[in-house]
Amino acid sequence: MAQLNTPYFLVDEGLLKKNLEVLRQVQQEAGCKILLAQKAFSMFACYPLISRYLAGTTASGLYEARLGREEFPGEVHVFSPAYREEEFQALLGLLDIVAQSGAEAVGCGIVIEKGFQEGGRIVREKGVRVESLARIQSMSEETGVVFCD
Repeated sequence: MAQLNTPYFLVDEGLLKKNLEVLRQVQQEAGCKILLAQKAFSMFACYPLISRYLAGTTASGLYEARLGREEFPGEVHVFSPAYREEEFQALLGLLDIVAQSGAEAVGCGIVIEKGFQEGGRIVREKGVRVESLARIQSMSEETGVVFCD
């Protein structure tokens, strides 16, 4: 290792497999799916190995979603605290690619949806389930933040 230039990342495949075995066992015993949070681990050179153990990836942005779709066989879950209006169009493009590949988009999660923008409505009209923790109807200095019912 003294000959390697820094910085470099060294992954112990044995330890990675050991941890992945634990995650597989949790999935089996709990009857749930475990997804790879790409922000925490975007070393996609390991995706072929990890995909044998985990159900898919989760992405908090469009580039992570694309990385998951292109490099990780399995489900891709997209979740973002808030999308900019123009990102909804890119999200629709990803949904089309998912459909063309024969996979199914099960939904889209948003923490705070700006209900006064068109993006959420357009995605819903495409038949995609959109879940939001909060939907904002309007925002102004006079009224503050007004939430949708």
